[in-house]
Amino acid sequence: MLFHPGVNVATTGITEVGSFLSRLAERRGMYGRAIARAAETGKPLVVVGSPSSGVVRGSIAQYKCGDLPCVDVAGCTVCGAAPTDVTEPGSIPTADGGCVVLVQYVLEYVDDIDGAWREITRAAGSPRDIFVGYRSQTVISRLSTGAKRLIDSAPPNKDGRLLYHNVRRQPKVLVKGCGKKKAGAP
Repeated sequence: MLFHPGVNVATTGITEVGSFLSRLAERRGMYGRAIARAAETGKPLVVVGSPSSGVVRGSIAQYKCGDLPCVDVAGCTVCGAAPTDVTEPGSIPTADGGCVVLVQYVLEYVDDIDGAWREITRAAGSPRDIFVGYRSQTVISRLSTGAKRLIDSAPPNKDGRLLYHNVRRQPKVLVKGCGKKKAGAP
């Protein structure tokens, strides 16, 4: 009975739902910590990964825009921010060390994570002013989101470093036909 397919599907479903709810709670908590840090430092908050992008958006996004326009490749319909690529130098509209940066599940997807991290650390000036929302992904979320990497550790952590590893991508088509076509066959 332990290895019955129905038990495995139910267990996987419960794990996926639990992980999804945990990610929502993590987003809310990280947003609250970033808001508190912005108030403590007197710096404006900028959100990288707008609450109007992604699968979880709007009122269930668990966070809002910051004091500065959001930075997101799709823009933000909430604050009206234009599409902006965080991997580009100067994409966060502040002087060096001029803001608190909240990054919400973006670093897993950007093409140039090192460029994005340079821009984030430039704008924040200190790892104490960076808050990265991330969560290890479950099998279904990893396959359905197209994440390029998994974040292992990021601020606010003890050493202020970003640690990640790339995800091995599966081929898009695993089986293409069965055998060879005969000459003249459609």
